[in-house]
Amino acid sequence: MRSAIYTRTLHTVGIGESDLDARIEPLFRSLENPKIAVLAHEFRVDVKIMAKAPDAAAAAAAIAPVEAELRERIGPGIFGVDDDTLAGAVLRVLGERGRTLGTAESVTGGSLADAFVAVPGASSVFRGAIVAYDNALKTSLLDVDEAILREHGAVSEETALAMARGARKALGCDVALATTGIAGPTGATADKPTGLVWLAVADASGATARKTTWPGSRDDVRRRSVTAALNLAWRHLKKEETRPASV
Repeated sequence: MRSAIYTRTLHTVGIGESDLDARIEPLFRSLENPKIAVLAHEFRVDVKIMAKAPDAAAAAAAIAPVEAELRERIGPGIFGVDDDTLAGAVLRVLGERGRTLGTAESVTGGSLADAFVAVPGASSVFRGAIVAYDNALKTSLLDVDEAILREHGAVSEETALAMARGARKALGCDVALATTGIAGPTGATADKPTGLVWLAVADASGATARKTTWPGSRDDVRRRSVTAALNLAWRHLKKEETRPASV
């Protein structure tokens, strides 16, 4: 009977390749069929399960226990499988919880919103985006206090948090993501280098921010910032699952 190779790919985010290797290393040693391979992408790592089998049903039966073991070892860093995207995973979880999403973007210039609207059915969750590249628009459209911009600058934790909070109000959404940074090659200062990006997420419970500094070209910084913002949203949603219920 002829056989073929069937695959199942688990997509992870927020876990470094070396950390992932350490978690699943025993499976590398013990597995023959199916086998697994780790594939690093930009800020993401995939784990591919490959089974040689006579048909898809037999392959699925062989892959299932391996996938279950990998999920146990990797944990909530897995956001999807095969054709799933991180943006799609974020929208799916929000949709399941009956919540809406919006973005406030400076450095990403609408690219974060584009990642969401590329997902079929996004309109049931994604409310829209405010691209406030100019500081005057951060103030007028997102209600960022001029004092914050004057004291801390557009690329700062304080501004990112204010943008996220402002987007929730302006867009009438439950969750908002914000991005602000210096993509270069100009605009850097001694204390704010090219590649510096602040990201924020806000919901009814409050707002949190994350600082990143990316190497590479202007396009690299903007592209990586989109992935990092999606990662921030995903990890925020996963933390909610373990947050104690209010009493």
